[in-house]
Amino acid sequence: MSQAPESRLEDTLDEIVGQLRALIDVSGVAFEVVDIERGEIRPAASWFVTAAAARAFTPVLSRPYDPEHPGVTEAAIERGSALLIPSIAEWPGAAALKRRLEAGGAGDAWEWYVNSSFISCPVRTAAGRTLGVLVISAHPPRAPLREEHLRAVEVFARLAALALEREERSREEQRLNRAWQAVAASLDPDAVYRAIVEQAAELTGASKVLLRRFDPTTDELRSVANRGFSERVAATRVRPGEGMLGRVAQTGEPYVSREEDRDRFLQRTIEAEGIRSFVHVPVALGVRLFGVVTVAHEAPDRFGEDQLRRLSALSLGAAGAIANALDFQRERRVARALTRGFVPEPPAALTGFEVGIVYEPAGRDLGGGDLFGVWRLRRGALAVLLGDVSGKGLEVAAMSAMVRFFVEARTLDTDSPAEVISQANRLMRGRLPASGFATVFLAVLDGGRMRYCNAGHPAPRLLRAGGGEDELAGGGVPLGVEPDSRFTERELPFDPGDTLFAATDGLLEARRDRRFFSDAALPGLLGEHGRELGAQALAELAQAEAERWGSGRHDDVAVLVVRRAVGADLRREPAHAGPARELFEEYMRFVRERLGNGFAPSEAIFATEGAFEEPGAAFLVLYEDDRAVGCGGVRLLSPEIAEVKRMFVTAGARRRGHGRRLLGELEAIAAAAGARRVRLLTTGALAEALQLYRAADYREVEVFTRDGRRDAWLEKPL
Repeated sequence: MSQAPESRLEDTLDEIVGQLRALIDVSGVAFEVVDIERGEIRPAASWFVTAAAARAFTPVLSRPYDPEHPGVTEAAIERGSALLIPSIAEWPGAAALKRRLEAGGAGDAWEWYVNSSFISCPVRTAAGRTLGVLVISAHPPRAPLREEHLRAVEVFARLAALALEREERSREEQRLNRAWQAVAASLDPDAVYRAIVEQAAELTGASKVLLRRFDPTTDELRSVANRGFSERVAATRVRPGEGMLGRVAQTGEPYVSREEDRDRFLQRTIEAEGIRSFVHVPVALGVRLFGVVTVAHEAPDRFGEDQLRRLSALSLGAAGAIANALDFQRERRVARALTRGFVPEPPAALTGFEVGIVYEPAGRDLGGGDLFGVWRLRRGALAVLLGDVSGKGLEVAAMSAMVRFFVEARTLDTDSPAEVISQANRLMRGRLPASGFATVFLAVLDGGRMRYCNAGHPAPRLLRAGGGEDELAGGGVPLGVEPDSRFTERELPFDPGDTLFAATDGLLEARRDRRFFSDAALPGLLGEHGRELGAQALAELAQAEAERWGSGRHDDVAVLVVRRAVGADLRREPAHAGPARELFEEYMRFVRERLGNGFAPSEAIFATEGAFEEPGAAFLVLYEDDRAVGCGGVRLLSPEIAEVKRMFVTAGARRRGHGRRLLGELEAIAAAAGARRVRLLTTGALAEALQLYRAADYREVEVFTRDGRRDAWLEKPL
C-alpha cells in the first residue's frame, strides 16, 4: 500500500534531520514551512537534544511571519541566503528576539538562546520560491557552529527543497483531481456550472467567481453560475472582443489583470464590485468554446502563476464535464420524447374512469423500455396498455415508442386485445435488438367488462370494490420471441369501484434482503390503500414505497392505475337549495366532530350562500342514484384567483373518486372564468381532505395556527 504524500514528506524530512544530527554535533534541528502570503510559520520536522532545548525552540517554531520584528527565520529569508550566527548575544537582531520571547511569555528561553549559535538557511525551489527554512543550533557544551557547517546545511536545504517540491506537486495533483471529480460528479448542466464556480474559488482563493457560457445563437457570453458578484453584474451579457473578458473568449488566451491594462477593463464592473485583481480563463475543448470563468478579489495582485495554472487546469476538466452534461441532456431529451414525450397523458376527465400514471426513469439511464398509455377507442371503450422492452438506451427507447404507437394504431381497426398483440408480435419480430423482447399487457374496458391479453408481462391485479382480487396473468410469451405465438384473450367483469393496478418490473422487483417488493410489501399496500386512495395517489404511493424498499431506484418504473367510477351525476344548484343545505349541515356536524363543538363557521372559512351566485362562481351537488352525496363551490377572489369552498363528500360515498371529480369540475369552472390559480383553506384535522388536495397537486402557500389547530392555504396553478 502506498503512503500518503504527507507521510512520505514527513519521513523524508525526518531522514534529513537525522543525517544533520549525525554530521554535526547540534542541540536542535528544525525545518519550518513558511507561508509568506498568509504570513505564518509552522514546523514540519524537528529534533532537540534535551527538554530544555525543546522548550527554548518551541515558541518560535509556530508563529506569525514578521519581517518587521525578525527572528533567525525572517533574517535568513530577507537576506536571501544562509545565515551563520556564531553568538546570538553578538547578533544585531538579538534585542528584537529577546523582546519577542518576552512578549510571547517565553522570556526564560532567552538564557538558552544567549549562549547558543545558529545557522538559518532558506529552502528554495529552483525557480527561487521560498518554501521554508532549515535551522540548527548548538548550545554548550557543544562547540559553536562554523563556516564549514554552513556549507553542509545548504546541501541539506537543497535536499529538503526537492522533497517539498515533490510533496507540493503531489498535493497540487490531488487538489486538481478532487476538483475534476467534483465538476464531473453530475450530468445536470446547472449542477456542473455550480461545481465549477465552487472549485474555482477553492483553488484560487477568489472572493468572487462568475462562469459565463457562450451562446453561439446570440454571440454572447451570459452568466450561468455566480458566487459573490452582484446580480447586476451577473445579468450583464458580454460579446467576444468586448473588454478583456471578451478578448479571452475571442482569442482563447487566459488573462491575469495588470495595472497597465486598466483602461481596457470594463470599468463599470471593476468599480461597482470593488475588484482590484482578477483572472479570465476560457473553458474550451479545442476550438469549441463553452464559456469563460472569472475569478476576482478585492486585494491587488492577488493572483499569479500558481492561481492561473490551477484555474487553467480546472477549465480543461470543466470543459469536458460541460460537454458530457450537454450531450447527455440532448440524448435524454430524445429518449424522453421516445419513451413518454409523445405518449398523451390521460384526459383530465375520463367520464366513468379515474386514471393514475407514474413513470420514473432509473438514475442516469438515457432511455428505458417501459411503455404505457390510456386512450379512447372509436366506440367509446377505454384501452389500457403497459409493457417493457428489454434493455436500455436510445435504441430500446425507440423500439418502446414503436410498440406503443403500433398498438394504439391497430386499436383503430380492432378492439380485440389478442388480435392487436398478435399483429404487434409479427411486426416486432426481426425489428427488436438481438435477444430482445417486449412484454405487453393490453386491456379494453367496455361497459362493465374488461377484455385483456397478457404477453409475458407480470400479472396486473384487479382489486374488487367489495373485496378480493384477480391476477391477470395470460400465459402468452413476450413479443419478439416466437413469430407465430398464439395469444389468449380473457374477459372479466369490471364493476363500479373496481381498480386495475399494473406495474413494470422496476417496481415489482425492487429488492431488500433478497425479497421482492411485489411479494413482501405490495400485497399489504394494496390491501390497505388500493380501494381508498385516488388512482393517482395510489400509483404515487406504490412508486415511493418501492423506492424506499429497494433503497433507491435501479430500474425504470411505470405504474398504471385505472378505477371504474361509481355512477354519479353532477348538477349546478343554488347553495341555498334543500340538498345543498342538508349536505352543508352534515358537513358542519363532521367538522365539529373533528374540531370540537365550540367550532363556529364563518364567512372566511365557508363563504355565504350568496357568494356562489356572483359572476364566475358556481355551486355543484353530486348525486349518486338520485341521492345527494357531495358538494362544492367556487368563487372568484380576483380576476386571476379562484377559491374552492364547502368541498364535502358524505362518509358512505367516499373512496369512489367523487372528491377528485368534484374538485376537477370546480377547477374547470374557475379556468373558464379566467382564473389562473385556484386556492382553498383547510386544516390539519381533515386528513382525508389534505390527502385529496395533495394528490391533486395543491401545495401549501401559507400556514398559520388558529385556536390551537394548524390551518393552511393551499394553491394550484390552472
